[in-house]
Amino acid sequence: TQGVPQGSILGPLLFLLYVNDIVCIPASPQLIMYADDTNVFFTSDHLEILEKNVNEYMTSLSNWLKQNKLQLNAKKTTYIIFRPINKHVKYDIKISFDGNIIKREKHQKFLGVWFSEDLTWNVHVNHLVRQLAGTVGCLYRIGSLIPQWLKKNLYNALFYSRLCYGVLVWGTTTAKNYNKLIMLQKKILRCYENYQGRIDRLSTSVLFDKHEILKANQIYYFKLLQEVHKNKWYKQKENDQRYPARRNLQRLPRTRTNYGKQTLHYQSTRIVNEFQNGLQFDVSLGTFKKQVKQILIKREITYHH
Repeated sequence: TQGVPQGSILGPLLFLLYVNDIVCIPASPQLIMYADDTNVFFTSDHLEILEKNVNEYMTSLSNWLKQNKLQLNAKKTTYIIFRPINKHVKYDIKISFDGNIIKREKHQKFLGVWFSEDLTWNVHVNHLVRQLAGTVGCLYRIGSLIPQWLKKNLYNALFYSRLCYGVLVWGTTTAKNYNKLIMLQKKILRCYENYQGRIDRLSTSVLFDKHEILKANQIYYFKLLQEVHKNKWYKQKENDQRYPARRNLQRLPRTRTNYGKQTLHYQSTRIVNEFQNGLQFDVSLGTFKKQVKQILIKREITYHH
């Protein structure tokens, strides 16, 4: 065998040199690599063709690994078939690598975000709720012992940061999932006020404004508008509308499915149209973020695709 001690400085450099030409494997599909995590994406309208293409690639990958004196841990290798929510996979796909059957998963974690085969975000939100519930519990236990400014710092560090992570990916989730997260935020606000009664008896609408806290669905808008500003998507207008009242609006991309409405292109266009009259886009990013936050705090957002 060949290699270097685990944890050595030389290890990552040698690994990068070894896998640098993995994209040169014949008939390589789209690859996304992060550190030692490699994801391969195949597309097809027919499952039989998809199975054939994947297995042919796995054979080529096996030969490439042997030539480069690398090994693939087949036990840690899985695959997931992304599909529309109303179409189930009836064909039994079998994918193997050097005689080892690759396990199929219905949910897969990628860079901290849980992807489901039907591209709903229920699993990710449920994982997130469990994580954030632990943070809420910790704040409750120490809430009476620390000042309010420290509570807010802990909220930003332990709660808000997790809520923001990957929100541009999973932020098109359902209102039901958002309500789960908002309920936890309301418990945080009750902790801010050292309120000991029932949560349904405390009006939190004013408290969100008082403490300048964005609700979970508003955070999605906040982050998406920042991307719109950074990339100047608000300038990409199509002024070919038939009606004068609509000429300041961008034309929404045509889409026939709910998945099309979840794309960043569609969502960014929709949100620019929604906030067209209330925001000044041609300002610095810092100024833009302040005005967006103030508008969102004062405005009740009902999420929709």
